[in-house]
Order: sequence, then C-alpha cells, then structure tokens
Amino acid sequence: MKLFGSKNPFLLIFLILVLLLTGCSSNQSSTNSEDTKSEGDNKKALKIGFIGALSGAVGGVGQDMLKGAELAVEIINEEGGINGQEVELLSKDTKGNPKDGIQAVRDLTQEGVKIFTGVVSSGVALALPPVLEQEDALIMIAAAGDDAITGENFSPNVFRISDNAYMRNTSAANLFYEKYPELTKWANFSPDYAYGHASWDAFNNQMKKINPKYEVVKESWPKFGATDFKNDIASVLAAKPQAVFSALYSGDAITMSKQAAPYDFFNQLDLFVLNSNEGDISSALGKEMHPEWSGVHYHPEAYDNELNKKFVEKFKEKYKVEPNGYNSETYVSLFAYKEAIEKAKSLETKTLIKTLEGMKFDSVTGTREFRKEDHQAIKDIVWLKIEPDNSDKGWKIADIEIVPGSEVMAPLK
Repeated sequence: MKLFGSKNPFLLIFLILVLLLTGCSSNQSSTNSEDTKSEGDNKKALKIGFIGALSGAVGGVGQDMLKGAELAVEIINEEGGINGQEVELLSKDTKGNPKDGIQAVRDLTQEGVKIFTGVVSSGVALALPPVLEQEDALIMIAAAGDDAITGENFSPNVFRISDNAYMRNTSAANLFYEKYPELTKWANFSPDYAYGHASWDAFNNQMKKINPKYEVVKESWPKFGATDFKNDIASVLAAKPQAVFSALYSGDAITMSKQAAPYDFFNQLDLFVLNSNEGDISSALGKEMHPEWSGVHYHPEAYDNELNKKFVEKFKEKYKVEPNGYNSETYVSLFAYKEAIEKAKSLETKTLIKTLEGMKFDSVTGTREFRKEDHQAIKDIVWLKIEPDNSDKGWKIADIEIVPGSEVMAPLK
C-alpha cells in the first residue's frame, strides 16, 4: 500500500503516465484497424459478368468469347487492375435462349455485377434491355449482330463493341460487286431468325442499289439450329445461281457444309459468301473445307499494331492457338470498360454511359468509337478469302480485305 502513498509521489506520477500512454496506443491501434478495413473495402474486386451461350448449337462460340474475356481480365490484373481494383470475371450460360439470358443477368446482379459483356445470340440481346434497365446494369454486346440491338430496340444500357448486320453485309455487297461484277444471279441460304433476315436484308438492299443486273433466283430459310439441310441444298442448286450468300454460322454452317459436299455444291458456284467464319468452321471442316469469302470480326494477320501483337502473343501463350474474332471482341470490351471507368472515376451506370458515348479508344483492330446516338461501335469489317490447300490443316487464307466501318454505318434515324 505504501507504493501509492504520499511518500512515493514520483512513482505514482510515473504509473499514471504509463496508463495514459497505453490508452493512446490502444486508441491509435483501433483507428489504424478501422482505416485498414475501410481501405480493404475500397479494394474489393470489381465484378464483371460474362453471359453467352456456353452450351448448345453455338456453345463453341460462347466458349471462345469467354476465353477472350478471361485473358483480358488476367492482363488487366497483372497490370494493376482498374483504378487499382482487381477484376473478377463471373460467367453464366445463356444456352442461346432469351429466357436464360434474362435470368443470367438477374443472377449475376445478385452477386454484385453491374457491368456485362458477351452475347452471341441476337434473340438474347434483344431480350435484355428491360432487365438491364431494371437492375441499373450495363452491357457491351460482343458478337450478336441484329441491327435492332442498336436500332429500333435501342437502350441506353446497351453498347455494341462489334459490328452489326447492316455494316458487315453492306460491305459484302460493295466488295463483291466490285470484285465480281459479272456475277448477277444470286441465291440466299440463311437461318430463319433475326440475324439471318437482317443480314440478307442489308446485302440484298445494297446489291439492288449498286448492281442494275442483280437478280435473286432463290431464297432458302432453314430453321436456326437445323440438323438436315439437304432439301435446302437441292432447292438452291436447282435455281442455278452463280453466287450464294449465307448467314449460317457455327454449328449450322459446319453441318450444312458437310451435307453439301456429296452434292458438289460449292464447285457448282462461282462464288460462295459466308458472312461469319471466325476460323471455327474452317478448322472443323479441315481438309473438307471449300472455297469461300467469309466475314470476321478480326483476324490476327489483318493488323500490325502493338495492341494486336500483344494480344496474339498472350493468347497463344495461354491457349496454344491463334486468337479469332470471338476471342477478340470480348477482349477489347474489357479494355474499353477499363478506359471508361478510369476516365469517369466512377462505377455508376449513368456516368459510365455518358463516358462511353462518343468515346474513341485504341484496340487490336485500331481505333474504335462508340457512336453517341445509338451506341454502335465504328470499327473495320474484315473479309477473308479461304481456299483449300494441301497443308495439314487443309486450307489457307489467300487474301484479306479490310473495309473501314465509317464507310458502312447505318444512317441515323
């Protein structure tokens, strides 16, 4: 008891000081802990959603699109993330079905996703605006091509990083009339759904404008996802076209090509134009590949710029194959988001929409720009001339044509 008595005043003062310093240290420790927690909250991963057909008739397309997004996220995180935030990619399978696409958006927004990329099916893309607007979410369509997506079905919450049916197929009419003016008798062989009709409408309407001798001898509309094209093949050949335009893609185009071989279909034509073959069809057919001109979002040999070189190098390093256009568009979309978010310094949907509108940005295919009025990207259209050869893969790229997107943009309404 004498320790705290009047005979030990200095010891008493010393003990009081120790207690005060201990309390300050405790308070400072508590403050630092709270600061660390707050900083940690700010560094939570930025969740971005991929939605696309990962199974079904066009599941291969969706898988390729997912690979492009995954690589972009990997590179972005290696380079410090977006505004210092790590990016986390979450994916959902739409099965190419509008109902599943809507549910995929709902499911991922429940997990904190407000930013999306992907979508190969135009039917899915056209179904998404109401749920995106309801959930205050944003998407960059990276393959679906129906004009209505950025046209009559316009939504402020939807941008399209890839080209559309009008752009690609108007460019086809211009290019192939210029190259083959002697071919006047054409047939259509396209899937009976939104993108097939939009593609043919654009090609057909433009050909009527520029070729006074143009004639349509047959229109064939097989069901999307059909397994038997033999009747369509026979009826198209019976019309004796010089050239055939087709908007078949992925599994449909592969099935049709294999079933057409016994009819000697392609050798009876002077020209076959397939508006979408990102290498998936050629690779699947291999030594059965036929001569054609095909439209693509991108081809690694078409561009000589640093962003493309980096993309090709990193993609081959990760996946052991060259990238295709389904890989490129989701890849580019992630970097477009990165640029917009860092410019806006915000993740609010309305702010990002304003930032993206009219934004110009570099990509693997050169400069692109989101048209403010309809959110359609102005980008190049690439056409490949594919020919069979004696190589192990069975075909080669014989020619590449690039049409500037600015030359084939749909008029604003």
